Amino acid sequence: MSQRELDLRFSDHAIADLDRIFVFYESRNERLGERATEQLIEGLQILTHSPFVGRSVSARLRELVIGWGASGFVALYHVDVEQNAVLLVAIRHQREAGYGD
Repeated sequence: MSQRELDLRFSDHAIADLDRIFVFYESRNERLGERATEQLIEGLQILTHSPFVGRSVSARLRELVIGWGASGFVALYHVDVEQNAVLLVAIRHQREAGYGD
């Protein structure tokens, strides 16, 4: 029996983070913003079938590292087993400090 894939959901904060990342890279190169966000979204897909792959950072939250160039991104997320979903709480570049408010 195959396990059902979980839904991948984005908080308003995570959507704002994706927008911020897109704008940052797009300002450096017209196509780089699109490539960075595509890589990020693609990397997050692992959570739909392996939601506990990221490291635990608290009782409810986990982090997933997604490679990008010489560093990458870190996604903060929560697995909601009852809702059969993974909620992306925030996303940042590895070189950024914290997830913001």
